[in-house]
Amino acid sequence: MMKKAAVVFFLLLSISFGYSINLNILKKAENYYRNGNYEKALNIYKSLEKKYPNYEIFYNLGNIYFKLKKYPLSKLYYLRAYKIKQNDKDLLHNLKAVEMRLEDRIKLPEEDPFTKFLNGIKNAFSLNTYLIFSVIILFLLSIFFFFLKGRIKLYFIYPLLFIFLILLIIDVVKINEYYKDVFVLLTPKIEVKSEPSDIGTTVFIIHEGIDFEIKQRVGEWYLIVLRNGYRGWIKATENKDFLKV
Repeated sequence: MMKKAAVVFFLLLSISFGYSINLNILKKAENYYRNGNYEKALNIYKSLEKKYPNYEIFYNLGNIYFKLKKYPLSKLYYLRAYKIKQNDKDLLHNLKAVEMRLEDRIKLPEEDPFTKFLNGIKNAFSLNTYLIFSVIILFLLSIFFFFLKGRIKLYFIYPLLFIFLILLIIDVVKINEYYKDVFVLLTPKIEVKSEPSDIGTTVFIIHEGIDFEIKQRVGEWYLIVLRNGYRGWIKATENKDFLKV
């Protein structure tokens, strides 16, 4: 798990550096977008996506696909941006705007106050920021442990250790969310079966733009789970009928 954290941490740092050296290209794409040349802006951002898959690139691609009225792809890129940063109000607003234009709208039960509070803490900062906080606290713990003595040492060690453990829990949760296999349907509609077979009973139908997790694969059949817990089997082709967030 810590290896995953380190990989994500250094990946995001390298992305940030790479992003900064392409300001001229980004400026050009932004100008195309402002002038309504969405296809030209799209081509630039798509080329940058392969090298620098960061929050801003995903967010801008979501905006462009929204303008082009390609709502499933818009949602795909907004969700990719959301994996990196969960507390952006503009992104959350845009996600709701996209989902209002899709046929399937998943209704989730209201969170209880305690769960809402915990999620608020978890989503207050990005994974990269929480990892940086963890490294800073760990560094301070090391300094105080080796250079302070006596009772004053404990006054610093215990609070910092408690904060570090909280941060570590948040890091693990956010890393698991980052690596979760979530997909967005791109084909107009697919029947969801009760079993991985054409003769299985159709339990419900999903439409383009809906997101789901994949729990199991049997040949060309996938066991999917929606956000509301509904599950079933679909017959589809990855990278054609659906894409990973």
